[in-house]
Amino acid sequence: MKRLKFFLLISCIMMITHVSMGSEIMRLSEVKEGMIGTGKTVFKGTDIEEFQVEILGVLHNFFPQHSMILGILKGGSLAETGVIAGMSGSPVFVDGKMIGAVAYSWPFAKTPIAGITPIESMLEAQTPVVDQVPIQPPLEIAQYYEFESLLTSKMPSPPKVDATVPGIGNVELTPIATPLMVSGFDPKLVERFRPLFSSFGMQPMQAGVMGKTEEAPTADELIPGSPISVQLVRGDLDIGAIGTVTYRDKEKILAFGHPFFNLGPIDFPMATARIFAVVPSLFSSFKVGSGGPIVGSVKQDFRSAVYGVVGPKSPMIPVTVTLNDEAKKKRDFNFEVVNHALLAPLLLDFTFQNTILATQLGYGDSTLRVSGTIDLKNSSTIQFNNIFSGMASFSNASQYLASVLYTLMANEFRRIDVESVGINVELAMKRKEAELLEVWLDRNEVHPGDQLKIKAVYKTYQGHKQAEEFDLTIPEDLDASVLHFIVGSGQEISRQEYAQFGKAYKPDSLDQIVSLLNNLRSNDRIYVKTFLTEPTLVMKGRSLYKLPSSAYSILSSSQTIGSSQRVNSLVLSEDSRPIDYFLTGTKYFAVKVLPRQN
Repeated sequence: MKRLKFFLLISCIMMITHVSMGSEIMRLSEVKEGMIGTGKTVFKGTDIEEFQVEILGVLHNFFPQHSMILGILKGGSLAETGVIAGMSGSPVFVDGKMIGAVAYSWPFAKTPIAGITPIESMLEAQTPVVDQVPIQPPLEIAQYYEFESLLTSKMPSPPKVDATVPGIGNVELTPIATPLMVSGFDPKLVERFRPLFSSFGMQPMQAGVMGKTEEAPTADELIPGSPISVQLVRGDLDIGAIGTVTYRDKEKILAFGHPFFNLGPIDFPMATARIFAVVPSLFSSFKVGSGGPIVGSVKQDFRSAVYGVVGPKSPMIPVTVTLNDEAKKKRDFNFEVVNHALLAPLLLDFTFQNTILATQLGYGDSTLRVSGTIDLKNSSTIQFNNIFSGMASFSNASQYLASVLYTLMANEFRRIDVESVGINVELAMKRKEAELLEVWLDRNEVHPGDQLKIKAVYKTYQGHKQAEEFDLTIPEDLDASVLHFIVGSGQEISRQEYAQFGKAYKPDSLDQIVSLLNNLRSNDRIYVKTFLTEPTLVMKGRSLYKLPSSAYSILSSSQTIGSSQRVNSLVLSEDSRPIDYFLTGTKYFAVKVLPRQN
């Protein structure tokens, strides 16, 4: 019995030593030019292989108060491939002590010279951050999901890709590209979204998922040199970033040696990984792999490292997409995306478009009717219902949904937790569009209290004319000489309002955001808005009119610039009628208001 206890004790000590093998470190001050070290990484499967590293020197203060070790990598196929994307985090040892992780390289370099992040800098990533500083979205994301796009359905085109080769003056020591393995996606769609992913430092590439018959690695195999995956999407679709483990101390893991997205405190699923092959490339060779089982969570994403913990799994946002085509064929997609204000909308856009393309809808003329809900924890439910038509119908519909989610999750008032997203789509392989042609009135003069009949005539695409009629009651207490109307599509009326009201249209609370999202105008309705050309002050989305001159003067003074705006429009009422088409066009008209009749 004593021998058994002794054997178990020795086994535990060996296991702790095994998983904490990176605990003995060499300080940066001890690293000298000419030292010969050993690096560890996986080139295929899960077997860790060694390569040689010759230290060329230390680049002091390469980053503010952070230095970089420079080394040349040798052995295996490195002379042919150069530094490989996916090696980020590969630990380097000198005399059995860890000095850091392979993390930086030069594009088009003919020799595998790498920047090595010192392990001392990486260990700082373990320091917990109590208050998360708000992250400003990359410019590409901010413009692509901007507030105006959501209100007006005027979706901008995706950013253009600069295909020019960088000049020699622009070649810098940069973080080794992180391969973003996407499985189950249309190649053209991957290319379309590449600029948006690149704005986060990600390089998407086609891959597959680990087969069920393959033996998946476990959390115990996450040791220095083993592959690791940070999962962004799981389920019927899969997206995960591949890197290498640098250091492990019991359940704590450091990897990559450079920022993942540089988002600070995060909570992303951490998984094991398997490498299928290394693909040589003149620009940058890369590993092809796939993520395995989720074994923990990535908690922090800093300049020097990604910090994860083995154990509890990160919560994700469940997404369900149900597609119904004209033949009544139904298809369901179920997946999860990371719960993050900036990445979740981008991933929803990417995955939703892919589910549409999976139906072989293609890029031709089509019409999508999209409806569903976004359920919030301990808060209201967001309901959406809209229609999109034309060659860009699926991308406009997808970006519309992503903009709704972005407006919620990136709100400036308080953090929200999205419990689930449910999307229903009705597909038609044809254009269902209509243009507003004319508006007829039964009179040009009215009295307060009268009934005014309005007939809106529209023509369908390659079809015939149709009409919708409205009966409007002129307010009894109307005190004006002229009453104005605008008739037309929801998106164009909203676009004009946003252009007129500007920043004063911006909500000033989360409740206002929820209300706005639940009352967005739809593209398949004809709207009639009644208004007066009366001086009005718009503040935080509210219209203030008939104010005392003193109050008006104070609220519109220079002290409140940016929070209010003077407009010459006071909305009295709004009505709408549903049609089964994507409507375009607006018409203005006015009627004379006669004195009240006895």
